[in-house]
Amino acid sequence: MTILPTIRGALSGNVLDPDAGLYIAALAGVGTTASSLQRRELHAFFRREKSFGRWDLLKRFYLPIWGSAAANALCLKSLTSGTFVGNVTHNLGSVSTTAPTGHFLANATPASLGINQADASIFNLLFAGIHDFSGCGGASNSRLLTGRVGGTNRSFIPSSTSGVGTSSDSTGIFIGSRIGSELSLFQRRASGWIAPQTATTADTTALPLFAPAFVGNFNNNGSVSTGRVNPGTYGAYGYGLGMTAAQAEAFSLSLKKLSETATGLTLP
Repeated sequence: MTILPTIRGALSGNVLDPDAGLYIAALAGVGTTASSLQRRELHAFFRREKSFGRWDLLKRFYLPIWGSAAANALCLKSLTSGTFVGNVTHNLGSVSTTAPTGHFLANATPASLGINQADASIFNLLFAGIHDFSGCGGASNSRLLTGRVGGTNRSFIPSSTSGVGTSSDSTGIFIGSRIGSELSLFQRRASGWIAPQTATTADTTALPLFAPAFVGNFNNNGSVSTGRVNPGTYGAYGYGLGMTAAQAEAFSLSLKKLSETATGLTLP
């Protein structure tokens, strides 16, 4: 991969993080070239997440900032590709989904990645719009999603019988997490970190085995729920293992820096 020496030069002699290098090379493989600034920030982001032990928590992570469906579909963690479906616009710095079908389909079920009902998280960065649901549901109405419940309120719902959150804001970075019986909805906006909303539950409903997670819509037993999508503009999304409040706060700040530096856009 001849791209690596060029990247190292852009980093003024520092050795590029190997996973950042693989992601940048994968972008080049689908016709997208990251700028020197974007390469430096990707390097810094990968290093931050690894240094503080958060990298292993991420199982699928998408950064749809490249203005290209092929590049936007690449997962930073696995380098595999998901699929955009329906009305999706690939802007520079974000993607916009449009009703009734616009969404992104990730390439792996939560269960296949080691995510279970007591150890799960799902996150997204929403620049604009009204976010109805992102996530999936399987047999017995099991759930892993963040979404809107009444008006513009946001919630994290990890099963059919449990949930937390009534955030009045519909934009910013949202992280829904479950560790053991504790549910948490975390949020960051331009104004800063917002106090988490938490709840406890004894629910043990299994996560979906077959339903890959949707972004911009809800995978309801393998089918898109066309009644649960509104236009939204996304800068990042993914899912993985549960995060503590400290991990979520630090990750959201790290993601904010990556997004704003790489795109020039500002978190709402």
